[in-house]
Amino acid sequence: MISREQGKAAAFSVTIDENLRIVSWSDECASVWRYRAGKTDPTLLHELIPLETPALDSIRRMFHNGKPVKLKGITLPCPYGSCKIALSINPLYMKKRAHGASVHVEPTFICQKEEDMHSDIHMRDIRTATTTLAHGVRNPLNAIKGAVVYIREKYAREKNLITFIEIIEEEINRLDTFIAHYLSASVTQRNNERVDVNSVLKKIEILTSFQVQSHGIKAMFQYGDVGNIKINPFLLEQAILNVINNAVEAISGNGRLKVKTESVIRAGKRYVLISVSDTGKGIAKTTSQVQSPHAKGRGFGLLITYEVLRSVHGHLEISSKGGKGTTVRMYFPCVRG
Repeated sequence: MISREQGKAAAFSVTIDENLRIVSWSDECASVWRYRAGKTDPTLLHELIPLETPALDSIRRMFHNGKPVKLKGITLPCPYGSCKIALSINPLYMKKRAHGASVHVEPTFICQKEEDMHSDIHMRDIRTATTTLAHGVRNPLNAIKGAVVYIREKYAREKNLITFIEIIEEEINRLDTFIAHYLSASVTQRNNERVDVNSVLKKIEILTSFQVQSHGIKAMFQYGDVGNIKINPFLLEQAILNVINNAVEAISGNGRLKVKTESVIRAGKRYVLISVSDTGKGIAKTTSQVQSPHAKGRGFGLLITYEVLRSVHGHLEISSKGGKGTTVRMYFPCVRG
């Protein structure tokens, strides 16, 4: 059991007593153990980490001589092969006597499938949290519905306003349907249909126009001759909006935002490429960091975009330069015919 941190193998620690019984361990360590082993928590150190007798004897001697123990090249079995770890065991003193020890576990090699398993664990935790969020969104959503109906009736003669209200109503209904489906099934595997990307993006251009103007940003949308893609339309909107919202937040002052669609070929396959470029301060995140289930804040929005793309066998690329801006490229496979 190896813990994970920002897309790479991370160290963890447990505490043991003189009899090598486990006194405490991290929540993440416990979560991974239960996911993999599917049984009760380990009581002894060698149940958690398979150590041979000489290694166990050296730890027991530490309680008498007080000398820290370092063990390297320990093989930790996993369902798909094996991982390698190194241990650092340091005595914990009370009244000048070692009464326990801190065991620091440092992964030195982790197999790819083990990495994938840890990603699954954290994505499961994210799904649990988002299910709770979905339940919480429905009540305020109903309140918004009522407010929109009132505004429509009060300002029925304002044509421009009615255009926005119609879009809002459509989005509210779609969000309500999406939440209902999400609570009963996988978010990325329902209601996929042929979608005209440019039509979706034109609606997003209208939705984001007030936000862009209020930030003093000059926005440019360019629509290329692109084919259709097969995806849940709501998820496509959210994937694009996450990137655009990040770009708007990154721009300070009178910056520029450019959104472009075009048809490209990669490895012999045709894709619809949606690129979002800004003149903001740039970001430090790489695509691999976006894939990390530990992403937070704006990184979490990019994680959702990445998951949407992955669900339709698409790709996400990010290029950024400090102080010069960021370009996010979303590749969606075209539908044949």
